[in-house]
Amino acid sequence: MYKQPKPLDMPPPKGFWRWLWPQKSDHDRLQREFDSFRIELALLEARTTQSDPSWAEAAHDQLNKVECYLRKHKDVEGGWVCLHAARRHAVHALDPQELAMSASMLRAEAPKLASWRSDEIKKLLSVDDELLTATRIINAMALRDEYSSNQYHKIWLMGNQLAILLLTCGLGLILLAPLVTFFSLHPEGTISPQPEATIALWGYQMVTAVLFFGLLGAGFSAALSLINATGATRIPERVANRFVTIARALFGAGVGLAGYAFYQSKVLNIHVGQEGGPAGALAVAFLFGFAGERLIASVLGSLGANKS
Repeated sequence: MYKQPKPLDMPPPKGFWRWLWPQKSDHDRLQREFDSFRIELALLEARTTQSDPSWAEAAHDQLNKVECYLRKHKDVEGGWVCLHAARRHAVHALDPQELAMSASMLRAEAPKLASWRSDEIKKLLSVDDELLTATRIINAMALRDEYSSNQYHKIWLMGNQLAILLLTCGLGLILLAPLVTFFSLHPEGTISPQPEATIALWGYQMVTAVLFFGLLGAGFSAALSLINATGATRIPERVANRFVTIARALFGAGVGLAGYAFYQSKVLNIHVGQEGGPAGALAVAFLFGFAGERLIASVLGSLGANKS
């Protein structure tokens, strides 16, 4: 006898953090799919003629994990993995006609997967409908679900990295404003040998501005590389790590300061804007920060390619 399960209410984070949570819409979509599949699973259990109930027990175990991810950990990615696994377990309750229809849909979906998984799915399902088994359908679904999980992992990873870059540059801007204001009111607080200068070349306020513009250039470079990444682009984990992202931005600040030193010392023949003006010096810091981040990203990316 079919009995509809009660719906569960698992809200995402509330208040101010709810609007900053990058996976809010994905959380809502996962909860809708979760509620829908619970009803479908109850219907499959009610009509099944299989004597072995292990598939239903495994599906319920996976759904319990989905609920745990949604309610406690707020881990949308983990919830999707378990929901896909529960759906694969439910394939054991399908009759031969439903298996054939599932295989037909998977064959049509396979060309959309731009990877080796597409060919493997076609091989698994390249048999007559009479010879289709639940194992073949489950393995084909696993390949499709793995591809989907990888694509969403890249999307969520890009969102997290962009949020980190935005936060890092925002903190740099917040720290820059009071320092520049303070040392503009107290020009004696410089390390320049000419404290009477209006803007000391190596005063605290100028060095702080140079560091921030180097940080800004590195952050812009890192954000540009993340935004331009396509769905087929492989993102090395060593480059996508949060600590590495922060280090890339801070590295750009150091390179920007080095570029400012080259600019003032005339070691390199750099001409940007008005000769000796602060605007040109800050532009040099931004450009060096941008180029420095590009350099470290390419080095880390090549290291990841060599290790794989």
